[in-house]
Amino acid sequence: ESTPDVGSIFTFMVRMQVAKSQTVIAPRPTAALQNLRVLVADDNPAARQIIQELFARLGMQADLADSGAKVIDRLCSAADAGRPYDLLMLDWKMPVLDGFATLRQLRATAANVPRPVTVMMTAYDLDECIQQGIGYDVGAFLSKPVDVERLQTTLNELFSARASDAGGE
Repeated sequence: ESTPDVGSIFTFMVRMQVAKSQTVIAPRPTAALQNLRVLVADDNPAARQIIQELFARLGMQADLADSGAKVIDRLCSAADAGRPYDLLMLDWKMPVLDGFATLRQLRATAANVPRPVTVMMTAYDLDECIQQGIGYDVGAFLSKPVDVERLQTTLNELFSARASDAGGE
């Protein structure tokens, strides 16, 4: 069906079979991974909530920060309390202090604060983020949206020594 200067309508039918359901359940993280202290930093409230919910699905708790300045404050406060963070999930493109500026400022102003393993997340060009991250000691780079399987695989890779120390619990 076609009308000049209006457009065309195409109709077609595709016969398909319903796939047999294959539910893949990711194994739960080891107790060592579940006890990681996690800080998630993203200026987007929905993105923070999604990442926090992914950690909850893995039986893990994640604290939240909405800016680079709050990341630095929380890392310093946690270290002062004797409970430093093990993992920092950091958004690359945040206003004022982006992810890399946050890491630079942390190095410059909080030299005595233990550095958590850092995972840089981005909804933008992952290759560009990786290139910009050279020299920042970032443990992994993830493109958004992050899914639970990819998150767990990344955690297993980054903390494999802890996972194996726990004896495969």
